[in-house]
Amino acid sequence: MDALKKYGCDKIFHEEISGISESRPEYEKVKVFLRAGDELVVWDIDRLGRTTLELIMLVDELNKKGVLFKSLSQSLIDTTTETREFVFKLFALLAEHEHKRLIRRTKAGREAARARGRMGGRPKRSSPRYQAIAPMVISAYKKEQSGMPPRSI
Repeated sequence: MDALKKYGCDKIFHEEISGISESRPEYEKVKVFLRAGDELVVWDIDRLGRTTLELIMLVDELNKKGVLFKSLSQSLIDTTTETREFVFKLFALLAEHEHKRLIRRTKAGREAARARGRMGGRPKRSSPRYQAIAPMVISAYKKEQSGMPPRSI
């Protein structure tokens, strides 16, 4: 967000929903909002499309509408010439490949951790410190619920 503001973007669309989700309302708003002569700026090309094909189709659609496209982290990506469009498509393929590698490495790491007995996620129980004070907290809560003033801890 900071990089987009620093670049001078007037309108910033920020998707709160995961890119995996079927529904992407901000993405749809961007497609409707853009007009000929506008410039669509993203931090990274993987922020725009889920797959290389989707990304390439979107940029082709933008080109037909007369909308420029720029990626801040891949400064070579600019779709105003055939050569630059080729570079864009190459970067899109590389970004999708890196994303798949990341997913594969993460999955392998989780499986290796499970094999060593680590399940991941939040701990199932409170820390020893909170287990020690839990009876006092429960007692204070019950007293407050019954109308009695709580004891200072």
